[in-house]
Parts: sequence; structure tokens; C-alpha cells
Amino acid sequence: MVEKFFCYDLRLGISIFGVINLVMSGIIVMVHLALSMIVEDPDVAATHTFLTGGHLLNFIMNGCLSYGAHKEKRLFLLPYLIVQCIGLALITILCVILVFGNPIAIIILIALSFFWYIWVCVLSFYQMLDPHNPHYVPRRVDKPDTIVFVEPQPPAYYENKEADAV
Repeated sequence: MVEKFFCYDLRLGISIFGVINLVMSGIIVMVHLALSMIVEDPDVAATHTFLTGGHLLNFIMNGCLSYGAHKEKRLFLLPYLIVQCIGLALITILCVILVFGNPIAIIILIALSFFWYIWVCVLSFYQMLDPHNPHYVPRRVDKPDTIVFVEPQPPAYYENKEADAV
């Protein structure tokens, strides 16, 4: 079980990763939508429409990942875990088949190890949030922090000169 997401707390690291991917997916969806409207070739427009749908699902998946990590709701982590596991497994198998004599496949396999690490981090966080886990301590993230106003007090070394004069 992984306890840190690189050098960050697991919850914080996954939240940051999810938000970054959420923003990137949103930008890619907008670009594909714009390109599908601009392009006049129907085949290219259909391709952009198809890619828009895929990136829209990616956007929703990363939104669930960010929300689930921030609020510590483990069911929201499942879409990321399932979709990424299937995608990474297929790409890994394809690269292993193509790796013989292909240096690009080796570079892709090295990059895939990074994404497998992220997947294992999310899986560890999912397992950590299991209520049957003896190490699970739920955080109170539903309520905002309470602000308490305290009256300013004079410092301890402050001498009341008027009281001494009397």
C-alpha cells in the first residue's frame, strides 16, 4: 500500500492530480468541439465529435476522482480505477507486443510506469478509505473550519503604569 503521492499526502496529491486532469480534459473537450464546428469535411468532423465524447467521459471521470479524494468518498474513485485499469492494461499489452525492435514502444512503456504508479496510489487511497480498515480515520471535510474571535490581551510583560502610580 502506497502512503504518499510523490511527496504529498495521498489525499492531497490525488486531489491535485484530479483537478489538473479535469482542467486539461475540459480544455481538450472545448478544442474538439470548436474543431468539429469549424471543419467542413464530414469525416474529420465526425472524428472530432467522437473524440469529444471520449474526452467528456474523461472529464467526468476526473471530476469524480477529484471529488472523491477531497470528500473521502470511495465510490467516486471507482470510475477512475476501472477505466484507467482497462486502458493502461490494453496499452501495456499493445506495447509489449510491439516492443520487439521498436524504440518508441520502450519509451511508451517507461511513460506507462508513471501512470501505473498513479493508478496504484488511487487504489491505495481507495483501500485506505475502507471502513473495515483498522487504520481508517475519517476526516471531517463536510463542515468548514470554525473561526473563533478572541479579544486581544496585553502581553504578559506589560506593566500597568496607572495602577502603580496610585
